Amino acid sequence: MKADNDLYRQLRELPAGQLWGVEVPKFNQATGKERARQVALVRAVGVVFTHCSDPALKIQVKAWLKGLLQDPEEKVRRYAMAAIPKLGRTSKRSGTSLRFLRRARLTARSGRRAQRWRKLPAKKP
Repeated sequence: MKADNDLYRQLRELPAGQLWGVEVPKFNQATGKERARQVALVRAVGVVFTHCSDPALKIQVKAWLKGLLQDPEEKVRRYAMAAIPKLGRTSKRSGTSLRFLRRARLTARSGRRAQRWRKLPAKKP
């Protein structure tokens, strides 16, 4: 936890160009578990790009964050969901991201249910 906070503080101090040009591509190349360890980047991107004056770049960042809503790691999805509103509303369809998150949660729940059913002993006739 402390490592996450330290990484977040370091990333938050970087300029937006370096975050977007260097750190985000590194994050995209990382494996699932490594992405979960570097999830502080998602949080930092949400904060740093809040103050970005370039609307085109902001739209790209928001699209990247929306793409993270489909990430297999739940922690990454949660951080992306928290970061999206910080960038402001870009369209009237703000409910779209909520639908992505609900769909991801349902998928995760159904996977856990299936695992529980597999663990139940079979009934003997």
